[in-house]
Amino acid sequence: MTPLGRYYQSCYSDAPLVHLMVTETDEAQGARFNNRGGSRWDWYPLVDHWNWGDRKEAKVTTFTNAEEVELVLNGKSVGRQRLADCRGRIMNWELPYEPGTLTALARNNGQLVAEHTLTTPGEPVELRLTPSTPELIADGLDVLCVEAARLDAEGILVPGCGKKVTFEVEGPAVNAGVASGDVVSDELWQGDTRSTWNGRCILLVRAGRSSGEVVVTAKAEGQSPARCALRATAP
Repeated sequence: MTPLGRYYQSCYSDAPLVHLMVTETDEAQGARFNNRGGSRWDWYPLVDHWNWGDRKEAKVTTFTNAEEVELVLNGKSVGRQRLADCRGRIMNWELPYEPGTLTALARNNGQLVAEHTLTTPGEPVELRLTPSTPELIADGLDVLCVEAARLDAEGILVPGCGKKVTFEVEGPAVNAGVASGDVVSDELWQGDTRSTWNGRCILLVRAGRSSGEVVVTAKAEGQSPARCALRATAP
């Protein structure tokens, strides 16, 4: 979900929530949009990971509908903010960057109602495929998404851009396109290969008109191929 989507969610959701995001660069904070390649963004660039290498400081934003949020970095509290004191319902923080875990604890009347944690990942060792649904209707029109994610040994998403993933579809279905969350990418939507953005990319699979097993394979340099099995069923 985009930063703007997280903001709207915090404004209109009835369920208690909190979500951590971090500015991509020190210069991004406070910018209305980032004009990359002529594309205007509705929000300054934010990402939801805690993997910043040799950066000394981090600028963090929390979106919440709770009364108060406390940030905890590697088990130590680094501050609290009340939503009523924050302009535009946005909480901004500046804190030292340390690898490990950053947790946002959201409270109402002193009671914990929601939390969100970002964890620094290790090296990517696994490419994992997750379909939006395991079945396709074999009507020639039905489409599902298969997400490819780069994970470390603990199953934590490893962010980063530019890692190319190549997809192959076998069985009674076809590759209907590839995508990622990078809205300024100039890569083609039609093709077998897509670069990851924040550790992920997706394949769109469209059903044919025959029933049977559909196998999706994804390959990335330095990682073992990943496969997932789908089922195309008669309408």
